[in-house]
This record gives sequence, structure tokens and C-alpha cells, in this order.
Amino acid sequence: MAEVKNNRNSSIELLRIIAMFMIVISHYFFHGGVDIDSVSLGFNRVLIQWGGLGNLGVVIFVAITGYFMCTGTLKAKSLFRTAFSSWFYSYVILAVIIIVYGVPEIKSFIRALLPITLGEHWFVTVYIALMLFSPFINKLISVITRRQFAVLSCTMLILWAVVPTFTKMSFYSREFTQCLMFYLLGAYLRMYPDNFLSRKHNAVLVTVLSFALMMLSAVVCDILSQNFGIFSGGSYWYARNSVFVIAAALSLLVIFTKLNIKSKAVNTIASCTFGVYLIHDNQLLRTILWQDVLHTTDYADSPFMIVHMLVCSLIVFALCAVVEFLRKTLIEKPVLRLYDIAEPKVKSSALYNNFIMKEKK
Repeated sequence: MAEVKNNRNSSIELLRIIAMFMIVISHYFFHGGVDIDSVSLGFNRVLIQWGGLGNLGVVIFVAITGYFMCTGTLKAKSLFRTAFSSWFYSYVILAVIIIVYGVPEIKSFIRALLPITLGEHWFVTVYIALMLFSPFINKLISVITRRQFAVLSCTMLILWAVVPTFTKMSFYSREFTQCLMFYLLGAYLRMYPDNFLSRKHNAVLVTVLSFALMMLSAVVCDILSQNFGIFSGGSYWYARNSVFVIAAALSLLVIFTKLNIKSKAVNTIASCTFGVYLIHDNQLLRTILWQDVLHTTDYADSPFMIVHMLVCSLIVFALCAVVEFLRKTLIEKPVLRLYDIAEPKVKSSALYNNFIMKEKK
């Protein structure tokens, strides 16, 4: 993921931190093995459904990427940095698991060896694919008119957000197509800042209404699930492609772009959020972390669940951020220096000039 520089908008970097914290909280419930159907009707049950706001964090992350990348240039170094961090944590955690618990099952072992190719972290695989397509996406949106961009965005929203929100028909939208939509919506906000959400009170209103409707959907589904099993297990309106989740993400992005926060500390923490994701959501580690170490299921019906959730999520976020900061400082920096040394040599090689550059001409 693109490195966060100290001259970046700290307000948006703060939103990035909040988005990742949402994702960590969602994993508290999702990977913690908390069964919502076993939780009695009440505050805890609604809180578990609010764990679905991790999807909001994902939309925010990709929309921020589109917001910045639509006017930027894809750099091989950024892709290498993203891939290297994924490989690093996958291999290190695999080694630790083998030492402590023994060799995992073959399927998990192979996925750990090929984390990007086999989608150990679905977001990493989709993100890299999206970045590879970004020059072509950016070229497209730079030549079409604002009206055409608006029609394109509305078409995607209707097919891949509005219809699935209310009918459960997906129109075969999966992770990549959804993230493509989030990228384009973030890009639209950057390219055409004079939009409906550009007025702060509109953005705040959309945020409040979106959260209120998501909360309402959780309560309604809880009540209806008592007599109708089809509503059991939560709400459709917390899905990653829910129109309310998308609306909340975009309005929050606009709100934070209008803040004027300048903080090296915020930028530094934000630069570690991708590492937080790679560590705590590792396929070999997450069940051990949430269920065996933090015992999330023990608090499913406890009045202290919200305290346990917040404290555990903060600790996990903080520890993972510290580990990522150390990795970036002690390992990534030397590796990138080697990359900087090797890149000119690669570009001056006969292979690069005879094949790659020849194709560009």
C-alpha cells in the first residue's frame, strides 16, 4: 500500500486509522466465533451486528485510495512494498506457528506460501489487482465527461449497491467489482469536489441518516427474527455493498477532507494500518488470537462485552502497529534501499530495453 508521507492530509490519515479500528472490531466478532443466534435479544446482540461496520472500514480504505490515486501515478515500488509486507508477515507467522503448534494443514500451509496468489488476505489480492488496473481506470475517467462519470457511478451503485441492499440480488458483484466501484466513487469526489456532499451539512446529514438506518435495520431484524427465521443472523444493510455503508463512507471521507489536522504522529500510525491488518487477520493467527487468547465467546452475553471488545481491539491494534513500525524501520527501509539500487540496473538492462520499452513504443 502506498507509503504515507508526513505532508499528507493528516485528517484523512486519521480517518484511515478509524477505518482500520472498525475492521479490527469486526474481526473481534467475526473471527472470535461469537454466534449471534445464541445471544439473547438486547444490547449485546445489536452490538454484534454493529461489528458489521468493518465493511464500512473497507469501503473507506478503497475510497481513500481512489481519492488519491485518480490523479497519481502507479509506481512499481509501491506495488513491491505492498507485496513484500504481505509475504513478510505470511512467512514469519507461518514459521512461528510451525515452531509453537506444528505444521498446519496442507491447504493453509500452501496459502501461507502464496499469500497473494491464493488470497490469504482477500483485500491484498484485490488491492494489488486494482492498482494494476488503476492506470487504465484513471485514463478512462480523465477522458469522459462529468456527466458520463456520474452515469457510470449511478449505474454501478444501482446494480451493485441499491438493488443488493433491498433485494439480496447481487448482479454477480464480488470483491473486485465492489472495490472498483468504491475506487471510482472516491475518485469522483476528488475530481468533482462541487458535489452534493461538498456542503458540510449535507455530508453530516447523510452520515447520521446512514448510521441511523443501519442501526434501525439491526433492531428490526432482531425483532422479526423471533418469528421469521429469514431475518436471523443480522442485517442486509451492513453489507460491504450496502448503499447505506457506501453513503456513510463517502460522506465521512468528505467531512474529514474539510478538517485541518496536521500531525506526524497520526501520519505515522496511519502508515502502520496495513500492517495491523496483515498481522491480526492472518489466517493461521486470527482464531488463536481472538478465541484462544482473548476468549471473545465468553463475553457474548456479558454486560462487560463492550468493554472487553474495546479494550481487546485497542490492544490488538496498538501491538500490531508497534510491530509494523519496527518492521518498516528495521527491515523495510534497508530492503527498499536495495530496491532503489537495483531498479536503475533493471531499467538499463537489455531485457528491459529490448522487450518492455519496445512494447511501450
